Amino acid sequence: MNQLTSLSRAKRLNVVGLLVAFIGLLILIGSGIVPQSVLVLALLLLVAFLPFRWTPILGVVLPLFMLVGAITSSASLVSLLTNLANTTGFLGMGLQMLGLITAVLAGIVATVQNYRSHRPAASQ
Repeated sequence: MNQLTSLSRAKRLNVVGLLVAFIGLLILIGSGIVPQSVLVLALLLLVAFLPFRWTPILGVVLPLFMLVGAITSSASLVSLLTNLANTTGFLGMGLQMLGLITAVLAGIVATVQNYRSHRPAASQ
């Protein structure tokens, strides 16, 4: 069976969130802002193709770290999201934030689902 089609819905949503964040990062690079897009691409591939039940945790940690970084440097975040004259910056940052938030939430759900489905059977 194809690896991507065997993923749970939450894990697929985690991968989609990471992909949207990566596309947003590419748009930001196109507008002259240089973020850490290689990390997001590597993480996306790890979460999508590693068969371990803990891989969705990876899809939570880096996006959460990037969200915290974006919020703590809120001046550039607000500048990019409120300056509609810079449409590529606005689009890139908006997609990145949407993707990161989706990846964090879906990664948490996928991790919980993975650990619940791997519980040992209760002895009777």
